[in-house]
Order: sequence, then C-alpha cells, then structure tokens
Amino acid sequence: SGGEAERRQPSLQLRDVVAGHQVTRYVRQDPVAELPARLVEAAGELAELGLVVEPFGGNAVCLRETPALLGEVDGARLLRDDLAAIRDVHAAYFRAGATVGISASYQASRSGFLAHGLDADEADRLLALSVSLVREARESVAAEGVERTMLVAASVGPYGATLHDGSEYRGRYGVQHGFLVDFHRERLDVLVAARPDLLAIETVPDLDEARAVVEALATYDVPAWLSFSCADDATTCAGQPIGEAASLVAAAPSLAAIGVNCTKPEHIGGLVARIRAAEPELPV
Repeated sequence: SGGEAERRQPSLQLRDVVAGHQVTRYVRQDPVAELPARLVEAAGELAELGLVVEPFGGNAVCLRETPALLGEVDGARLLRDDLAAIRDVHAAYFRAGATVGISASYQASRSGFLAHGLDADEADRLLALSVSLVREARESVAAEGVERTMLVAASVGPYGATLHDGSEYRGRYGVQHGFLVDFHRERLDVLVAARPDLLAIETVPDLDEARAVVEALATYDVPAWLSFSCADDATTCAGQPIGEAASLVAAAPSLAAIGVNCTKPEHIGGLVARIRAAEPELPV
C-alpha cells in the first residue's frame, strides 16, 4: 500500500547512509561523529532490513548482516551509484589520522558487475576507479595542509565475498585451485594497473585460497599484506592451523605481513601468539 511504501522509505535511505560510511562491515571510530548514535537510534528500523547493531568499543558500532542483505550494502554498489560518498569517507578517515586508505573494491569483481548489466570494460573501469578515489581523497586532504604518510591500498577480498552468502567466513568453496588463481589474477591485473601503494588482501578464510592468491601475486611488484578470517584462536575459518598460514605468508616474496580480521576479538591474542611462535620475524 501507499502507506507501507512511505513507512519503509526512510529505511532505504538509512541503508544508503550506512553503506556510505563503511569500509568493510564495521564502523570503527567513524570520523562522522553522529553516525554511531544514528545507527543505535535506528536499531529497530535497521532490524527490518536485516541489520543488527552491536557495540564495538568506544564510540563505534558493528553492523551484523543477514546473507540476504550482503549484496545490497557494499562499496561495489556505491562505485556504480555514488562516487562522492566513497571519496568523502576516504577523506574523512585521512583527516582523522588514518595512514592507510583502503579502496572500496573488497566485494567488487568483473563477474559481479557483469551480473548487474555492465560490460567487462566498464566493470574494470569501476574497479580501477576504486583506487583512484582513495588517491583523490589523499590529494584533497594533503591540499588542506595535512603532512604525514597517507598510503593508498587496493582492497582484495576473497572469492567468497563476491558470492554475497557469507562464504568468506567459511571457505572450502568447492572450486578448483586454477579457478581461484584466475579469479584473483583478473582483479589484480586491474587493481595493480591503477597504481596503489600496496595491496590489502583481506578476510581470506582458507589456506587453499591463500595459496591461489600467492600464485596470482607472483607476477606483480607491489607490496601486500594478507589477512585471514578465523574461527577461533588457532585456526582459519576453514579449520587450518594459523601457524601454517603464517609459514605460507613468510615464504611468499610478494607478501610483507600477515593479519587477522573479521574475527571475534577474544580470539586475536591467541592467533597472534601462534603466528609469532611459527614465524617470529613475520610482521603481524
């Protein structure tokens, strides 16, 4: 009914606000100070959209989504629809003191854009544009007189992130190694050509995918970190020992550091301890 449409319209607008102020799934100490309060106030409204607002420390909040919504709230959609929103968020983070700006390419892929009716050339243009927007934000903030290190990182999410079904927290996709190598190489070709300072390879749930990423990286000369999503304080989401992941990263010439992200905070200490025990010289 007309009344129902009017009632739900604010939710749709709020969904766009949420997407415009995220880098990944979290709003961490967002420099747009009023955003966390707005999210808490709108918790009931967000619940209708499949979003649950949870405290995340300090003034930050965490948004936990249902799989049905994963395809709607992401930087890839904003790359197509609202470039200014992305650029403004990058600039806000640089102004707030961030030393690394991470592009809105985590969920973006040629196949994903093709599914939304774009051709391959336009898909690649938008992927490269995600890196350019971080660079533009850096230049804008530098022009305001900010003088410190501000690096441009191209975000490289796992294959599972493009499926919009939570697979980046499970791994074990059921696809061949060669498929994963080709998938990552296709995106890396575009992202590396956009000239980022580094590659932020994030939320990799599975050593099998990490091996594919390492193989795909071999032909590029861009520093990178590789960050895993983990199920507990000892294993990746796919169940492999984090120590094995650390050894894989340490042996890869293209990787400068290892990380853990999108993992319960109580597991981080144990994971870092196991990484350091396995590879004491590897930056974490």
